[in-house]
Order: sequence, then C-alpha cells, then structure tokens
Amino acid sequence: MPAQRLLMLLLLLSLTPYVRAQDDPLVQVLKHRYCPLCRLSDADLVHAQLNDANLRGAQLQRANLSQARLDGADLSNSNLSYTNLRGASLRGADLRGSRLYGTDLRGADLSGAQLDPQALEQTHWTGAQGISQGARSHASLH
Repeated sequence: MPAQRLLMLLLLLSLTPYVRAQDDPLVQVLKHRYCPLCRLSDADLVHAQLNDANLRGAQLQRANLSQARLDGADLSNSNLSYTNLRGASLRGADLRGSRLYGTDLRGADLSGAQLDPQALEQTHWTGAQGISQGARSHASLH
C-alpha cells in the first residue's frame, strides 16, 4: 500500500508544472488570445500577435506591447497605465473604459479604434495614426 501512495504522489508532483503553465496568464494570452481580467502588469509582449484577443478588464500597467499586433482586440475596461504601445497596431481595437494614463502610443495605428472622449488626454501619441478628429480635439499633444 505505501508503494501505491508513493507512486500516486510522484504522479501528482510530475503534473504540477503542466497545471501551472496552463494557468499562467502570459501563456494563456499568447497561446489562446483569451485572458479577460488577467494580471499582466510588467509583462514583456514585444511583437506579440494578439489580433482579436479578449483582454477585457486586464491589468496591463507598465507592460511592454511595443510593435504588438492588437487589431480587433477587446481591451475595454483594461488598465493600460504607463504601458508601452509604441508602434503597435490597434486597428479596430476596443479601448472604451480603459485607463490610459501615461500610455505611450507614439507611432501606433489607432485606425477604427473605439476610444472614450478625452481618452488620449494624458497619453503620449505623437505620430500615432488613425486618431479621429473628435479624440484629437480633446487630447493635448505630449
């Protein structure tokens, strides 16, 4: 009987890294593009391919998403404070309700992106493309 328990314990311990990898938000977002409410603060997602990803309500503050592809992504109600989105493609992305304080959007493509009025007021967006005239009128250029 003790041999069976030992075998069972060894089996459970060998499966633990697999379970942890599946639960890791970084693995989840990169593999499945589905991670609503994920905690990805300070994550390095440079050049990540996240088109049509569901990141609704995600915590992405200080993350590095420079040059990432987020076309059609749902980033609504996400915290993108101090996030680097420099040169990222956010065509058609939903950014409504997202916190963008100190976010670097320089050189990003925001064509067709859904933004709240005044969303860009405290962001860095020099050279960004596709910003609607309405959003541009409320933003102060940084």
